[in-house]
Formats: sequence, C-alpha cells, structure tokens
Amino acid sequence: MRNLLLATTALSLAASAALAESPTISVGGKITTQVGISEQKSSFTSGPTVRLQDGRDSHIRTDSRVDLKVSGKAENGLGYGGVTSIIGNASGQDDDGNNSTAGEKTYVFVESGLGKVEAGSNNGASQTMKVGAQSFAKGSGGIAGDFYKFVNLGAVSSGAGLQRDKFIVTPDLPSVATPGSRNLNASAAGISPADQPVTEYANKITYYSPRIMGVQAGVSYVPNTGERANANGFAGKYTGGTAPAYYQNVFTGGLNYQAEISGINFRGSAVTEQAGKTQRANSGDSNGYTEMNSYEVGGVASVSGISVGGSYATIPDFGGLTAKSEEGNFWTAGAGYEFGPFAASITYLQSEAKDSAHKNKFENISVGADYKLAPGLVPYVEVSFFDADSDLQDITTNSGNVLLVGTQLTF
Repeated sequence: MRNLLLATTALSLAASAALAESPTISVGGKITTQVGISEQKSSFTSGPTVRLQDGRDSHIRTDSRVDLKVSGKAENGLGYGGVTSIIGNASGQDDDGNNSTAGEKTYVFVESGLGKVEAGSNNGASQTMKVGAQSFAKGSGGIAGDFYKFVNLGAVSSGAGLQRDKFIVTPDLPSVATPGSRNLNASAAGISPADQPVTEYANKITYYSPRIMGVQAGVSYVPNTGERANANGFAGKYTGGTAPAYYQNVFTGGLNYQAEISGINFRGSAVTEQAGKTQRANSGDSNGYTEMNSYEVGGVASVSGISVGGSYATIPDFGGLTAKSEEGNFWTAGAGYEFGPFAASITYLQSEAKDSAHKNKFENISVGADYKLAPGLVPYVEVSFFDADSDLQDITTNSGNVLLVGTQLTF
C-alpha cells in the first residue's frame, strides 16, 4: 500500500510538472462605443459619392476585438505560441465593407535570445516599429484615430488621374492605408477592398532582432498581398476573366531605438516599405500595380508625464492601379500630458499627394483627452478639425470638424 501511495504521488507530481510546462491560454481584447457628430461642407453630405449613410451628421459606432493567445516555453528555453484575433462590428460590416465578424490576425511565433520570428497575418515590422505624434495621442487616437469614419472625404470625380488615389488622412504608409477610409481611393476608382494592395493583414514572415544598445531591427516579407487570414485558397487562382492584381515580394522593415538619457525617455524609428511592379493576372502590364516605395522617420521624447514628438514620411511612389507617377509626403507633430488617471494630447498632420499635373493637400489637428475610470475602462472625448483641398477642377474642397465621445473597455 505504501509503495502504491508513493507511486501515485510520484505520478501526480510528474503530471503536475508536465501540466505546468504546457502552453497557457489567455483571452483579451477591447470593446469600443463612440458617438460622433460631424460638420462639413454641404456638397459632401448628399449625392452619389457620399459614403455617409443618408448624409447624416451624427452616428453611433460600436466595434470589438477578441484576442486568443497561446504561449509556452520548451525545455531548451525556446518560447513559442500563437495569436488569433476576431473583430466584430454592430453595423453589419466594418469600414472596408468586410463581414461584421471576421478574423483580423492569425499568426504563430517563436522567440529566443536570437530574436523573434512571426508567421501569419499580423502587422508588419514597419507598422509596429514606427513612432510619431500618434504614439501618445489620446481619445480615439488623434490624427490616427476614428474621425475619418464620420465624414465624407472621398473624391467625387470619375476621370483618370490623381483623384483615384489619395488624400492622406492618417499617418500611414501606402501598404498600411485602408482603402475607402485612410487613403480614400476605393469608391472613386471602383476597386473593391478585397482587391487592394494592403499588406497590413496579408500573410507574412517577420523577424525582430534582439534589442542591442537600445536598437532593434525588424523586417517583414509578404509573398502576395492577396493572401490573408480569411482567404479561401490562394491569390491568383482564378477560372476566368481578369483576376485582381496583388503585390508580390513586398518587404517592409526598419530600426527602432529606445533609451533613457538624463531621466528623459527617447524613442526613435526609421522604416521603409518596398514593392516592385506587379502585373495583373490574365492581363497586360497596364492593368497591374506600379512600384511602391516609401520611407519614414520619427521620434518621441517623454519626461515627467510630458511627451513631444513627430515624424516625417516621403513616398516617392504610391503604387496602385494607375500608369501615372504619383508621390506624396506627410509630417506629424504633437504633445501629450499624463497626470494620474488623466491624459490629454494635441496632434497635427499635414500631407500632400500629387502627380505631374495635380496636387491634393490635407490637414488635421486633433485634441483629445481620456480618463482611466476603472481598470480597463477609459471614457474619452476628442475633436478634430480637418481641411481637404485639391486643385482638380472636378473635386470640391471640403473642411469641417468631428466631435467624438466614447468609451473603450480593454480586457
């Protein structure tokens, strides 16, 4: 009996040890509800190109994201795991016309003293490593927030040229900008969101180096921007007609720096995105995507709850379904302050998109504040003042403001 008890105890201890080494599962995410009140020029509140439902100037939005993370560590110290995220939108579709419930990110990772490797659909290195004024923006995110979802900024022309491309309304490089919203070209060009050259959630392989003397390097490789988390099959497999174009062999990456000097915390970044010309399947070169390349540098300094920072990006080639050479740039600046549960910020974005004949300009200044009412519960208020100006004869200049009052629950 004694031997049996000892054996049972040993087995129980062994099982407990094995269980302790098993991967752990954690659940997180966020739920956001916001009320938006907008004011803009009347010519943008009615007509066939209006993206606002019924031309209303007030809306209530709700969305959510649930993250399921699995993580573990092997006996040799190798860390591993995976993450899958599901987004939901009470309006039935998200801002790009996708279904109300869909997979946003799904990837696996391994990490050790040599760095971290991620494989799947997740943000690329250039997006995760960059810093700028948006890094400390409060409210819904300031110049990188949700203001654009409550106004109509889309081009109203149907002709060829710059109008099919951009007002740059958030501080994003071309491969991240969401069609129909941030770079506002989907409705004017007649391109469905599924056919856009966006790499943000395309399947990719990403490597992050260890941080050495405050410096970390990262690079992402995207074989094909049409292959995403919820894709049925592979991009390029079509039975007839002209298939959508997708960028192939896209590289994004850069450097990120963090340090504390004389009590001041510094963060800096330099990132780039590169993609070659891609021909549309079953068609000629004229129907493919042009070259895309961009560069951005940014920095933030923080001390005693005060943060200041900014960024500058140059985009020699936007890329996209156009034979014209299009380029652009943007810069950001801002300041933020945190005191206990209270935080506030002011951020500014100025951008320019142009081709050989025309130019689009955009400006936005956003003031936001939030308050940590309870763990994970943050109500906020934000007001943005924007101006979209184009010298194209058939595009009307638009300007206005957006007031957002919302609550974000993070868990």
